[in-house]
Amino acid sequence: MYPADPLESLKESVDTLKAALRESIIGYDLSFQIAEQLMIQGYTLALLSNHSTEWFSAIDDKLQISKYIPKSLHVVSQAVQAAKPDAQVYAVLYEKLQVALPG
Repeated sequence: MYPADPLESLKESVDTLKAALRESIIGYDLSFQIAEQLMIQGYTLALLSNHSTEWFSAIDDKLQISKYIPKSLHVVSQAVQAAKPDAQVYAVLYEKLQVALPG
């Protein structure tokens, strides 16, 4: 039988679990190499994530995604209250790209 409040059965605090999750975040060198080559070739990169803003911020801080993709071209589902595959999240990304690449 499950406890009424699942958090009561945790041996670790929620903050400890969040810290462990943040430490477990990894990036793949090949992905960053590809992003860097695309930037060198003049491509504009954007990011569309179904993450929460808290976790995406932790990922960006750890992996330095903003080095490759400007924050102005990050679309995080929680921040825009829409997620893939909803057309609204793609519309937000499209609007951001229109600002970054007029015409």
